[in-house]
Amino acid sequence: MTCIEYRGWVYAVCCCMACECHNIELESGRNAPDAAPIPAAPVSAAPQPCDEPQQYRCSGAEFQRCTPTAGGSDWIVVETCASAEACGPIGGCVERQRCVPGENVCVGPQLQRCGENRFDVIEVCAGAEYCALDGCRPSPCEAGQQRCNGFQIEQCKLDRSGWEVVHACEGVERCDPELTQCIVHPCNTPDAVACNGGLLELCINGGWLTIQDCGRPELCGEMIIGLFGNTVIRTLNCLGSP
Repeated sequence: MTCIEYRGWVYAVCCCMACECHNIELESGRNAPDAAPIPAAPVSAAPQPCDEPQQYRCSGAEFQRCTPTAGGSDWIVVETCASAEACGPIGGCVERQRCVPGENVCVGPQLQRCGENRFDVIEVCAGAEYCALDGCRPSPCEAGQQRCNGFQIEQCKLDRSGWEVVHACEGVERCDPELTQCIVHPCNTPDAVACNGGLLELCINGGWLTIQDCGRPELCGEMIIGLFGNTVIRTLNCLGSP
């Protein structure tokens, strides 16, 4: 048996059953056995910086995305293909497609067009689901836009992909759609019931508290609930669908 220690070129001889190794260091060029050089451990390449986040590219067999990092933006490997030819120009490890001049493709949120044997980004959509070959589909909202949704104030996400709740009105507050704020509609008669638009509301703590949303103004009104002697007892309520 032979034991090798990597201190330059070392030749070791086992002299017994226990394989006690006696190291014989070989001087360069004298009695050195023929041996292949020890391969160096592979060194991972440092990420390359990039300028436009969410861009995609093939670098050899690597399909990469420009991704924001703590120090800026770098090309990060999304997928490693079997070969450079297997990395498709329109994204992912696919059979390389021929670039047909004037042809549009979607790569994530990017709408790209084939130019001179390459795909150029012509538009970046709000998200991959909004990319279509004839252009970006409209996003549901504009970044920072606010709206009322019931008793909640919602704001459009920065990537324009949808709405998120930023505030919920409490107690007798309601969301005013024109101001996009939680406000109180004052009232003066405690325990009074009224139809305010399509809302059936109760006066409490100086403000109208919504009991039920009837949907439309014509669906909130008086209804007979019984008789007391010759007196018809009426109350306000949601009347249901006509």
